[in-house]
Amino acid sequence: MKKKALVAAVLVAMAIGGGTAVFAGRGPGGDCDKKQGSEMHQGKFYQRMAKVLKLTDAQQNQIKSLISAERAASEPFIDQMHEKRKLLMQSGESTTFDEASVRSIAAAIAQIKTELAVIRVKTQTQIYTILTPEQRELAKSLKPNRKHGNRSSVPGDEE
Repeated sequence: MKKKALVAAVLVAMAIGGGTAVFAGRGPGGDCDKKQGSEMHQGKFYQRMAKVLKLTDAQQNQIKSLISAERAASEPFIDQMHEKRKLLMQSGESTTFDEASVRSIAAAIAQIKTELAVIRVKTQTQIYTILTPEQRELAKSLKPNRKHGNRSSVPGDEE
Protein backbone atom coordinates (compact mmCIF):
# COMPACT_ATOMS: atom_id res chain seq x y z
CA MET A 1 0.00 0.00 0.00
CA LYS A 2 2.85 2.36 0.84
CA LYS A 3 4.40 1.73 -2.54
CA LYS A 4 1.12 2.45 -4.34
CA ALA A 5 0.72 5.71 -2.44
CA LEU A 6 4.26 6.75 -3.31
CA VAL A 7 3.77 5.91 -6.99
CA ALA A 8 0.51 7.84 -7.01
CA ALA A 9 2.14 10.85 -5.36
CA VAL A 10 4.98 10.94 -7.85
CA LEU A 11 2.65 10.48 -10.80
CA VAL A 12 0.29 13.23 -9.77
CA ALA A 13 3.13 15.63 -9.11
CA MET A 14 4.57 14.95 -12.55
CA ALA A 15 1.21 15.49 -14.21
CA ILE A 16 0.53 18.69 -12.33
CA GLY A 17 3.98 19.91 -13.29
CA GLY A 18 3.03 19.25 -16.89
CA GLY A 19 6.17 19.62 -18.94
CA THR A 20 8.76 19.29 -16.26
CA ALA A 21 10.13 16.31 -18.09
CA VAL A 22 10.21 18.48 -21.17
CA PHE A 23 13.06 20.46 -19.58
CA ALA A 24 15.24 17.39 -19.94
CA GLY A 25 14.29 17.15 -23.56
CA ARG A 26 15.87 14.61 -25.78
CA GLY A 27 19.34 13.47 -24.89
CA PRO A 28 22.36 13.18 -27.15
CA GLY A 29 20.36 11.03 -29.56
CA GLY A 30 18.15 13.99 -30.37
CA ASP A 31 17.18 12.62 -33.78
CA CYS A 32 15.81 9.43 -32.24
CA ASP A 33 12.18 8.51 -32.41
CA LYS A 34 10.23 10.80 -30.08
CA LYS A 35 8.62 7.82 -28.34
CA GLN A 36 11.76 7.24 -26.28
CA GLY A 37 12.67 7.96 -22.69
CA SER A 38 10.04 9.39 -20.41
CA GLU A 39 7.60 10.03 -23.24
CA MET A 40 7.31 6.29 -23.80
CA HIS A 41 5.86 5.82 -20.31
CA GLN A 42 3.50 8.78 -20.30
CA GLY A 43 0.53 6.82 -21.60
CA LYS A 44 0.53 4.53 -18.56
CA PHE A 45 1.34 7.47 -16.32
CA TYR A 46 -1.73 9.43 -17.40
CA GLN A 47 -3.93 6.36 -17.01
CA ARG A 48 -2.75 5.94 -13.41
CA MET A 49 -3.15 9.66 -12.69
CA ALA A 50 -6.67 9.58 -14.09
CA LYS A 51 -7.49 6.63 -11.86
CA VAL A 52 -6.03 8.18 -8.68
CA LEU A 53 -7.76 11.52 -9.22
CA LYS A 54 -10.90 9.83 -10.58
CA LEU A 55 -10.87 12.03 -13.66
CA THR A 56 -13.88 11.93 -15.95
CA ASP A 57 -13.39 11.14 -19.63
CA ALA A 58 -14.00 14.80 -20.44
CA GLN A 59 -11.34 15.89 -17.93
CA GLN A 60 -8.87 13.36 -19.32
CA ASN A 61 -9.42 14.60 -22.87
CA GLN A 62 -9.03 18.23 -21.83
CA ILE A 63 -5.82 17.51 -19.93
CA LYS A 64 -4.38 15.48 -22.81
CA SER A 65 -5.09 18.40 -25.15
CA LEU A 66 -3.43 20.86 -22.78
CA ILE A 67 -0.34 18.70 -22.39
CA SER A 68 -0.13 18.14 -26.13
CA ALA A 69 -0.32 21.89 -26.71
CA GLU A 70 2.33 22.42 -24.03
CA ARG A 71 4.68 20.00 -25.76
CA ALA A 72 4.16 21.72 -29.09
CA ALA A 73 4.82 25.14 -27.55
CA SER A 74 7.88 23.89 -25.64
CA GLU A 75 9.59 21.97 -28.42
CA PRO A 76 11.20 24.94 -30.22
CA PHE A 77 12.56 26.20 -26.90
CA ILE A 78 13.94 22.77 -26.04
CA ASP A 79 15.68 22.60 -29.40
CA GLN A 80 17.16 26.06 -28.77
CA MET A 81 18.25 24.94 -25.30
CA HIS A 82 20.13 21.97 -26.73
CA GLU A 83 21.91 24.20 -29.22
CA LYS A 84 22.88 26.75 -26.56
CA ARG A 85 24.12 24.04 -24.21
CA LYS A 86 26.24 22.58 -27.01
CA LEU A 87 27.74 26.02 -27.58
CA LEU A 88 28.39 26.41 -23.87
CA MET A 89 30.13 23.04 -23.72
CA GLN A 90 32.20 23.92 -26.77
CA SER A 91 33.21 27.17 -25.07
CA GLY A 92 34.47 25.17 -22.11
CA GLU A 93 36.53 22.95 -24.38
CA SER A 94 38.24 25.91 -26.03
CA THR A 95 41.83 26.87 -25.27
CA THR A 96 40.80 30.51 -24.90
CA PHE A 97 38.10 31.94 -22.65
CA ASP A 98 35.64 34.39 -24.20
CA GLU A 99 33.67 35.74 -21.25
CA ALA A 100 31.34 37.86 -23.37
CA SER A 101 30.38 34.84 -25.45
CA VAL A 102 29.81 32.64 -22.39
CA ARG A 103 27.69 35.35 -20.75
CA SER A 104 25.66 35.75 -23.93
CA ILE A 105 25.01 32.00 -24.16
CA ALA A 106 24.17 31.78 -20.45
CA ALA A 107 21.72 34.69 -20.78
CA ALA A 108 20.06 32.98 -23.74
CA ILE A 109 19.72 29.77 -21.72
CA ALA A 110 18.18 31.73 -18.84
CA GLN A 111 15.67 33.32 -21.22
CA ILE A 112 14.76 29.91 -22.67
CA LYS A 113 14.28 28.50 -19.16
CA THR A 114 12.02 31.45 -18.37
CA GLU A 115 9.87 30.76 -21.42
CA LEU A 116 9.63 27.06 -20.56
CA ALA A 117 8.67 27.87 -16.97
CA VAL A 118 5.92 30.21 -18.17
CA ILE A 119 4.56 27.53 -20.51
CA ARG A 120 4.72 24.89 -17.77
CA VAL A 121 2.97 27.00 -15.11
CA LYS A 122 0.35 28.16 -17.61
CA THR A 123 -0.47 24.52 -18.38
CA GLN A 124 -0.48 23.63 -14.68
CA THR A 125 -2.94 26.44 -13.99
CA GLN A 126 -5.16 25.33 -16.86
CA ILE A 127 -5.13 21.76 -15.55
CA TYR A 128 -6.06 22.95 -12.06
CA THR A 129 -9.10 24.79 -13.47
CA ILE A 130 -10.31 21.51 -14.98
CA LEU A 131 -10.07 19.65 -11.66
CA THR A 132 -12.83 19.71 -9.08
CA PRO A 133 -11.97 21.23 -5.68
CA GLU A 134 -11.71 17.70 -4.24
CA GLN A 135 -9.36 16.59 -7.01
CA ARG A 136 -7.21 19.69 -6.47
CA GLU A 137 -6.90 18.91 -2.77
CA LEU A 138 -6.01 15.29 -3.52
CA ALA A 139 -3.43 16.38 -6.08
CA LYS A 140 -1.88 18.81 -3.59
CA SER A 141 -1.73 16.16 -0.89
CA LEU A 142 -0.03 13.71 -3.24
CA LYS A 143 2.63 16.15 -4.42
CA PRO A 144 6.08 15.04 -3.26
CA ASN A 145 7.81 17.10 -0.61
CA ARG A 146 11.11 18.08 -2.23
CA LYS A 147 12.63 19.69 0.88
CA HIS A 148 16.02 18.25 1.75
CA GLY A 149 15.87 15.64 -0.99
CA ASN A 150 12.80 13.94 0.50
CA ARG A 151 10.78 12.78 -2.47
CA SER A 152 7.79 11.48 -0.58
CA SER A 153 5.14 13.41 1.28
CA VAL A 154 3.10 10.30 1.95
CA PRO A 155 3.00 9.88 5.75
CA GLY A 156 4.57 6.68 6.99
CA ASP A 157 6.06 5.79 3.62
CA GLU A 158 9.62 4.75 4.34
CA GLU A 159 10.19 2.45 1.36
